[in-house]
Amino acid sequence: MRTKETGRNYVLLVVSCGCFLVAVVFGIIFRIIVPDCGVAQLHTIKDAYSRDIYLNYAWGEVDEADIIATKTSDNIGVDDIALADVIAIVSPTGKIEQTEGSLGQEVTINRAVKGEVTVGQKIYIYQYFGFRVVDGHIEYMNTLNVMNPSKEYIIFVDASPLNEYQQKPVFILKSKYLGYIRTDYHLTQTLGADYYTINFSTLSDYEFFSVSEKITEALNTARHTALDKFY
Repeated sequence: MRTKETGRNYVLLVVSCGCFLVAVVFGIIFRIIVPDCGVAQLHTIKDAYSRDIYLNYAWGEVDEADIIATKTSDNIGVDDIALADVIAIVSPTGKIEQTEGSLGQEVTINRAVKGEVTVGQKIYIYQYFGFRVVDGHIEYMNTLNVMNPSKEYIIFVDASPLNEYQQKPVFILKSKYLGYIRTDYHLTQTLGADYYTINFSTLSDYEFFSVSEKITEALNTARHTALDKFY
């Protein structure tokens, strides 16, 4: 009976190892056949600015119904970000981490407004998407721009539930509209309809990407309201 059980365990072990090896081989073949166009080499914002990267999308008229709500502090507005686990004044280091489905940006804590972070601490802030290969070139998939390393920001983030299992502290944006805001009361301008032809490196002064004047005005107003309240 023990011999049969041992044989069965051996078969299961062989099958498991076989499946693992097949997955590894397919992964290697996939990486060889499907080039990432340099996405894997994007370790800093400077790296991104040195490549030909273009925007995938900018908020437009079809997004107005949802985003205009930020002016009245509804679910996606100022009242919502007030519930963030951590609110802090930070300086971006310029380091980024691009995964398959998210983008992380490293920041240094300058001042804690709310939450368990300390001055000088470095944390990573994650949002969905980031840089991806589209039709053989790299595109930036988000409408919230990456943080400019030469500027100061206030962040509104929630702690990752996996933090107790990993060495570096990771946080998730509380809002895709107001997750981080420049502290200099900057006014972002509206992009033209040809935004997809503009090189990403020339857009560092934009906090977000919009081709709608209504959305631009609403998000600028919401940002300034948040600064008045939390900064």
